[in-house]
Amino acid sequence: MGEYRPGQDADADDAMARRAPINALLRQAVDERFAFPRTLAELSDAAGMPC
Repeated sequence: MGEYRPGQDADADDAMARRAPINALLRQAVDERFAFPRTLAELSDAAGMPC
């Protein structure tokens, strides 16, 4: 255990790279509305997985 160091763990590097897009998706304003397909597309992009 310890601090994160880039390049030492590929899974950790991948997770750290996805933090900002995932946080942006989770911080959607309460009154901000998106169609379900757009939500799925943004979640897919943030997670790096096809939907």
